[in-house]
Amino acid sequence: MLELARREGGGPVKVADIADARAVPARFLEAILLELRHGGMVDSRRGAGGGYWLARPAEQITVGDVVRLVDGPFSAVPGDEPSATGRSNPSSPAFQGLWSVAIRSLTDTLDGATLKHLAEADRAGFARGESDFAI
Repeated sequence: MLELARREGGGPVKVADIADARAVPARFLEAILLELRHGGMVDSRRGAGGGYWLARPAEQITVGDVVRLVDGPFSAVPGDEPSATGRSNPSSPAFQGLWSVAIRSLTDTLDGATLKHLAEADRAGFARGESDFAI
């Protein structure tokens, strides 16, 4: 998603170009892009001039949107899920409270960062020769 945001407005981007730019295996990337297309985050076109592009402007897609689509909601409290035996192992109320604060903070942070912001920061890092980050 970050690479598509960096190339926004330049037309469809081929899987191989994204894979090369982000050092991600193309097969793995294809599976992710399919999931993102089904979730309405990207559009695609087949053929020689085909590839992928963001379905909405980068300024309208938050990192939280992408993470929730790929990984699901940020709500589960560790230890409250049923174990292999079918019994749950409830966490303490103190831990549940802490986890709620952590989830709220994570949600606020990821929902406050758009792909446009991330792409701008990524471009600035490349200009200074710093390592990139990808989501």
